[in-house]
Amino acid sequence: MRENLIEVLRNLKRCPLESVLAVVGICFGVGGIFLLSSIGAGVRQSIDSEVAAIGPGIMSVQASVATQNLIRESDVQAIAKTLGSQAVVSPVVESSVTMHGRNGDVSGYAIGVDSEFPDIESLTLLKGHFFTAIDNAESRSVCLINTYLVNQLFGGENPVGKQVLVNNIPLTIEGTFEVSNNVSAAANIGEVLLPISTYLNNFTSEDSITEILLKANRVQDIRLIENEVLTQLLRDHQWTIPLSDYSVFTQDNLISSSNSLKHLFSIFVWVADFVSFVVGGIGIMNVMLMAVSDRHKEIGIYLSFGATRRFIIQHFLLESSMLSLVGTVFGILLGTMTGMLLMMKGIPISFNVWVYTEDIGVGVLIGTLFGLYPSLRAATMTPGVALRH
Repeated sequence: MRENLIEVLRNLKRCPLESVLAVVGICFGVGGIFLLSSIGAGVRQSIDSEVAAIGPGIMSVQASVATQNLIRESDVQAIAKTLGSQAVVSPVVESSVTMHGRNGDVSGYAIGVDSEFPDIESLTLLKGHFFTAIDNAESRSVCLINTYLVNQLFGGENPVGKQVLVNNIPLTIEGTFEVSNNVSAAANIGEVLLPISTYLNNFTSEDSITEILLKANRVQDIRLIENEVLTQLLRDHQWTIPLSDYSVFTQDNLISSSNSLKHLFSIFVWVADFVSFVVGGIGIMNVMLMAVSDRHKEIGIYLSFGATRRFIIQHFLLESSMLSLVGTVFGILLGTMTGMLLMMKGIPISFNVWVYTEDIGVGVLIGTLFGLYPSLRAATMTPGVALRH
């Protein structure tokens, strides 16, 4: 094996350009496989963490986009009265707005909610306090802003007690917040929370609600609560609208949807990996076929001095595997550096031992499979035919 390895290295030095091109092909092929596999693992982890963070007891009720039977604030009040202590209920209505602070303008969302909202969304107050039920009843011009707006509008300084203009409407900041489960928040989007009555009086002319958020006090009551909510909505509209006009989303629904999404993404990754696999393999096969054609006499001498066909196959397979392994190492390095750059852009990527092991295995497999035909072609030659070329 040692002598074979030395001979392989010597042969690779004879054709440096072809060897480099093969390594480059493997590098990009394996690098693409590595990067796609890492992105796939990152996306799956991101989806799982988002779904798990929502919590098993949280529900969302929305009206169909096409329907004219929108959810009204009175519907939310009736649902809250019907459910009683079974669940915490909060209406949510939002729209895109422009916010103006000391440091300039920022686009984002104004979200009207009531005082029950923090109990559903796992709201984390960083400074100040959340507005009260009295603030909502009296439609006071108060709000809370997320950390993104704190940095963008106030340069990271404490904004509590200061004013922010939301679509040119002045609101007094009572606190700053973060939302841990990200049902309606994103770290890089400006969001203002304000009493829903203030929102309806100043930001819209309609008495319509985007969605109803609920948090069941007991997970086993989710289906019962879902039926009661839908029944109450139909009752409020005098049973004149179809049940299909409303949709209820729970963690189970999201898990089912996320599994379908992960399955489709996995298929895409496998197809892309296959293309990268073939591209890298064709480069290896091309170089090895050229090596066999250029080294007929060498093969003839081997055979004349008693080399077995098994030895010839092993020799060329070792050569193709070495090319593939070198290209795999560079491909993994290229994929890792590219992945780190993409992570800085916010793309979910997961580097784990399985991805690295899988890529090394793929690299060795490429060298073996695509080097097999040239090796067999070299081994089937007869000494006389090989020496005449």
